[in-house]
Amino acid sequence: MPAKRVAVDIGKGGVGKTTTIAHIAAQAENAIAIDLSAKQNDLATHFGVDVSDPDVPLSAVFSDKWDIITDSIDNVVERMIYETNEGVDIIPSDPGLSGADNNLGSVPVEERYLKMDGFVDKYLAEQYDVVLFDLAGKEDNITLNGVVAATNLISPACPGQFEENQLKQEVLDTDEFRNDYGKVLDKHSIPHPQLRMVVPTMIDQRENESQRFLDYLNETFDGLVTEPVVNSANVGTAQKIGCTLYAMDDDELYKTGKRAKEAYRNISNELLSTIESR
Repeated sequence: MPAKRVAVDIGKGGVGKTTTIAHIAAQAENAIAIDLSAKQNDLATHFGVDVSDPDVPLSAVFSDKWDIITDSIDNVVERMIYETNEGVDIIPSDPGLSGADNNLGSVPVEERYLKMDGFVDKYLAEQYDVVLFDLAGKEDNITLNGVVAATNLISPACPGQFEENQLKQEVLDTDEFRNDYGKVLDKHSIPHPQLRMVVPTMIDQRENESQRFLDYLNETFDGLVTEPVVNSANVGTAQKIGCTLYAMDDDELYKTGKRAKEAYRNISNELLSTIESR
């Protein structure tokens, strides 16, 4: 069976990208989440997984020697995958992704953004029902590989003028990429990337700014805006102890934590029931 694929894509950090993808992954059945952020390995930290010494780094997938690696090393993909305590498998980021991004610049553009899609097709799509990508807060070659591999994009956004501007730019960038790269995608029968959801995060509806922000989102992205995820200290607590809100008992949560937990559950279920496998 093909897998459903989703990426969290917004060109700005600190808006809840990793938290959102972690909660969707934990709510999904038979899911794997791939961290393409190339920085602090926040996804692994969110699930409390120590990945300080990966056996096989994710950056190897983007190497021109990847075929040689898979031919010469047994179970190479299995050795990239880490299990978590919440039923989600992850492939962590590694510092080598920065160098891999630079090297992709010399790959012909017709092939440059297809490597992760090919990796998922060959090694993951038959094994998992859902494949998710946590992308960096910048548009680079690695990020665009994740965009192509996922095709279904969701954008978390929190109140603020910078965040509004970045969300607008993200839509423009996706449209531009789809126009520029559409013929290559069509040639390989890959669906064009589409924004499926805008997820309001860190919302406090007692504040005028949060309400104004929600009004703006609904006016600008009609039909794509999910229910809001309220701002809660429990989200940070969950990150520190290495789990999602789902792994915390309700008696450990504030009212805001319970509301955020329920919102993520509803958002996850809505998304996964809407998108198609490929």
